[in-house]
Amino acid sequence: MISNSHITQDINLKRLEELQIHLWGKIQPHGVLFVLDESNLKIVQTSSNTKQFFGIIPQEIVNLTLDDIFDSFQIEQLKIGLENNNLDFINPTKLWARVDGDNYVIFDGVFHRNGEGFLILELEPSYFSRKYPLFKFLSPSESIY
Repeated sequence: MISNSHITQDINLKRLEELQIHLWGKIQPHGVLFVLDESNLKIVQTSSNTKQFFGIIPQEIVNLTLDDIFDSFQIEQLKIGLENNNLDFINPTKLWARVDGDNYVIFDGVFHRNGEGFLILELEPSYFSRKYPLFKFLSPSESIY
């Protein structure tokens, strides 16, 4: 049997804990990042891949509010959590955006505050949305009886 003790000797685990991913200036291509003015939830900066997810180029998404992109009921719930200064109340969250007519995309989102007073929203397409595309059709519909 081979011992694994020599493999981990050269790894500085403390160094791995100190790495701050948000300082790298990059995001993973399967996600979107919004920098928001918390007072009005206006998008002041975004990642360059918004067209891929929302059908809107970054230059057109900047200065929109979250209400312009996502369901207003959801945004009202987010505002309540932010007014109470409670990110735990809103994290993690699911947000659905209407894209291309009546097609919806569901996102998993997480909010953070940065040291400069901005609210950061990280979004990834929801696994549920990718796994069950019929949900895109059914989610906006009302019950029929």
